[in-house]
Amino acid sequence: MVTDDEAATARARDAILKWYPRVPPAVADFVHDLVDARSGLHPSSQALCSWDGSLTYRELSDVSSRLARQLQAEGIGPEDVVPLFFEKSLWAVVGMLAVMKAGGAFLALDVSQPVGRNQGILEQIGARFALASTRGLEVCGGLVKRTLVVDARAVEDLGRLELSGSPKPVLNTSNAAYMIFTSGSTGVPKGVVIEHSQLATTCVYAGERMGCDGQRRALQFASYAFDAFISDIFPTLLYGGTVCIPSDWERDNDLIGAVCRMGVNSVKITPSLANILELEKVPTLRTLILGGESVPSSMIEKWAKRVNLILVYGPTECCVICYMKDCSSLEVAPGEIGRPVGSRGWIVKQGNCGQLADVGEVGELVIEGPVVGRGYLGDAEKTAAQFIERPAWMPACDDLHSHRRLYRTGDLARYMSNGAVCYAGRIDNQVKIRGQRLELEEVEKKLTMQIHYVTGYPEYERDIAGPWHWQSQQVYKLPPSLDLERFRTAWDTAVRRHQSLRTRLILSATGIFQVVLDAESWLPKWQDAERLEDYLEKDKSRIMGFGDELVRLAVVQTPGSGERYFVMTMQHIIYDAFSLAMLFDELERDYFRDGTVSRARPAMNQFIQHITGADKTAALEFWTTHLAVAATKSLLTFPPGVKLFDLNITEISVITKMPERRGTEATMPTIMEVAAAIAIAGRLQCADVILYSDRSGRNLPVEGIQDLIGPTTTFLPVRIHIEQSQLVSDLLRASQEFQNKKLPFEHLGWLELREMHELKPVLRHSVNMNINVQPLNLLGQRLGLEFVRSWSMCDDPFGINVDIFGDGIKWAVYHDARFINAETAGGLLRDFVMLDVE
Repeated sequence: MVTDDEAATARARDAILKWYPRVPPAVADFVHDLVDARSGLHPSSQALCSWDGSLTYRELSDVSSRLARQLQAEGIGPEDVVPLFFEKSLWAVVGMLAVMKAGGAFLALDVSQPVGRNQGILEQIGARFALASTRGLEVCGGLVKRTLVVDARAVEDLGRLELSGSPKPVLNTSNAAYMIFTSGSTGVPKGVVIEHSQLATTCVYAGERMGCDGQRRALQFASYAFDAFISDIFPTLLYGGTVCIPSDWERDNDLIGAVCRMGVNSVKITPSLANILELEKVPTLRTLILGGESVPSSMIEKWAKRVNLILVYGPTECCVICYMKDCSSLEVAPGEIGRPVGSRGWIVKQGNCGQLADVGEVGELVIEGPVVGRGYLGDAEKTAAQFIERPAWMPACDDLHSHRRLYRTGDLARYMSNGAVCYAGRIDNQVKIRGQRLELEEVEKKLTMQIHYVTGYPEYERDIAGPWHWQSQQVYKLPPSLDLERFRTAWDTAVRRHQSLRTRLILSATGIFQVVLDAESWLPKWQDAERLEDYLEKDKSRIMGFGDELVRLAVVQTPGSGERYFVMTMQHIIYDAFSLAMLFDELERDYFRDGTVSRARPAMNQFIQHITGADKTAALEFWTTHLAVAATKSLLTFPPGVKLFDLNITEISVITKMPERRGTEATMPTIMEVAAAIAIAGRLQCADVILYSDRSGRNLPVEGIQDLIGPTTTFLPVRIHIEQSQLVSDLLRASQEFQNKKLPFEHLGWLELREMHELKPVLRHSVNMNINVQPLNLLGQRLGLEFVRSWSMCDDPFGINVDIFGDGIKWAVYHDARFINAETAGGLLRDFVMLDVE
C-alpha cells in the first residue's frame, strides 16, 4: 500500500523530471585558462577598468602569469590556500587569477573586516604566504609568515621574469579554486571550498543566462567577504567583458558617479541598495541583477520595463548562483527565484530529506549538480550534515554527469506549477530537542514574561557604581516631508524586534541584572513637547536608574515655526556606535516599507557568555606588563570638594582635511593617537602617555557579532612610550604593532584594569580619547534627519574626541576649567591638529 507521503514524493519527482530531465553537465575546465583564451581572441579589449588603473586582456594574462610564476617559486601548488588582502583594486583580480594559475586556491579577505576575524580564518587554513596591497599589509602583517605586496611597482619587477619554460602546475578540475568563509554556528567562521570545475560551471552557465558578452561593463561592487564578488568578476571575463572597479571611497560615497564615469552597463546589487541608489541617473545601464534579499513587487514593476532585470539566488556552498529569474515578462510571483542554473533543485519535507514535498508545498530546497561545492574545510561532520548522499527517491544515475551529493540549503521554498521556484524563508527558527519540535519564538515569548529570564551582566558592567553616568541625548531636526506616524511605527517595530530596546536594569541582593520585557506588552512612550531647550534640560535631569526604561523618544514641535525635532535619549549599556548605525538602517527600511527583510541578528547573551567565559589570566598578564612600568604625569589638578559627577564641561573643536599617510603603514586612528601622545608628552615633559578609548569589541569569535545590535564596545588603554631621539616613523610602527598584539586580550576592559592595585598609580593619569568612524551626523540621512547636537553625561574633566567623516576630521577637546584651564586645553588642540597634519 502506497502512503500519502510516498505518493507525494512520486508526484513531485515525476514533475521535476518532466521540467528538468537531466542535470546540466559539468564544465571540466579552468577559469584562468578560459580568461587567457580571451586574450588570444581580443588581446586589446579592456578587461579591467579600475580607479587605480586599467588592463587589457593581453596585459591581464601577462601580469597574472608572471605573478603565478613568482608564486610557484614560493612553493605554491595544488590545494595551497593563498590569502589575498586587498581593498577594491584591479590588483586583487590579478592576484586571484595568479593564484589559480600557480595551482593554488585563493581566499579573498576584506581588509575592512575586524582583524580578529581575519586572524581566526588564517589560523584555520595555516597559510604561510599571502598577497596584499600596501594597505592590506597593515592588516595581515605579522599574521602570515611571508607576504608579497602586489601593486604597479611590484609588477614592474615581475616584468623582468622570463615566462618561457615556466612549468604549468599539475592541476585537476577537482582541485580547489577558491575558498570563502561564512559565519559558523559555533562562533568560528567556516570555510567553504569550491573546486575549479564548480567555478567554471557557474561562470559558463550563469554568464550565458545573464547575457554576458564582449560589450558588458560590469560593476564589481560586492565585498570580498561575500561570495557575490565571484559573479561580479569571472563570468564577465569569461565572455570578454570589462570588470569596472570603484574605489572603496567611491563605493561608500559616490557610487553613481563612479558607475557613470566608468560607463557601467550591468549592475548586480541587493534590492535594498538598489532602492537607495539613484540608478535613473545612469544613462548606460542595461542590466540590473538583484540578489541576496527578497525583491518587492514595486521594484520589479519599476525596473523590468526599463532594463533587463534579473533575480539571482544561490548559497555560498553552491558557487554563488544556482537559480535565476528573467523578469522581462513582468510575470513574477512573490518570492520567485526562477529556474536552476547549472543545477537541479529538489524540495524535501521539512526535517526529512527522505521524502519530497508535493508540488506547491513548502519544504527545504536541496541542490543537485556540478555547482555543488566540495564541503567545509576541516569539518567532516558539518559537511556530512549539509552535503548529503543521494536519497532513495533520486532517479538512477542516468549519465556520467550525474552528481552523487546534494546540498541542503536550509531555505524554505516551493515549486510553482510551471517549474519555477519561490523562496519562502528559513527553517533555522525551528529546532528539535530529543526529537520534539520546538518553536524558539514561543519559548522566547514565555521566557521574557518570567522574572527568572535574566542575564547577569558581565563583571565589567556590574562594577559600574552608577551605570546612569553613561546616559546620552541626541537631537535631530525632522524634515517637513517626514510622516510622523510612520516614523513612530518604524520605531515601535524596532523595539519589538530588539531585546536591548526593551531592557531594564534590576538591582538585587546578588548584583545588577538585565530583564527583557515582553515585546507585545511594552512599547516606548513617546514624549511630546513644544519648547526644545526646556525639554532637553528636563530630559537631562531624568536619570535612568534601576527599573527605568533605558531609551526615551520624543518629538518637539515648535508652534508657529513648523520646526520639528526628534530627541533620543539612551543608556550606553544598551547600544554602541555600530549598533546605532544598524538600528537606523532598519528604521529607514521599515519607514519606506521597501519590502526588504531585516536580517536575523544574534542575541546579546551570546556575546555576554563569551565575555564571562573568557580566560582572564593571560589578559591580566599582558596588560600589567604593558602598563605597570609607564612613567606618566597628570594633565589635571583636582580642586578639593569638586565631584566628578558634577562637571561643567566646555568643548572646543576644529575641522581639518584628512592628512596623507606618507611613508607609514599605521592606520589613521593610530596616527591620531600618536599625535595626541606627542602633544601631551611635550606639555608634561614625560616619556609615557596612556590614552584610553573605546574599541568596537567586534573582533571576538562570536557568531554574527558584526550584526549584533547591542553594546560590544570596550574601553582599552594604550601606552605610548616616546624616546627623545626616536623617529616618528618608528613610533608609529611600534604603536601599530601593539594594536595587533592586544587583539586577543580586548575582552578585559578598562573598568577592571582601573581597579587593579598595581595599575592604579599610572592609570589615574590616563586621558580619554575617542575616535569615531561612524559620526552621529551620518545617521538617518535617507529619512532626511539633520543632526543638531548631542550630549552625554560625563565623568571625565578632560578628553579628546575625533570624528572621521569623508575626507575630513573633526578634532574636539572637552574640559572643565576647574581641572585644566582653557588656555592649556586650547593649546593641546592646536598641537594635536598640527602634529596630525604633519
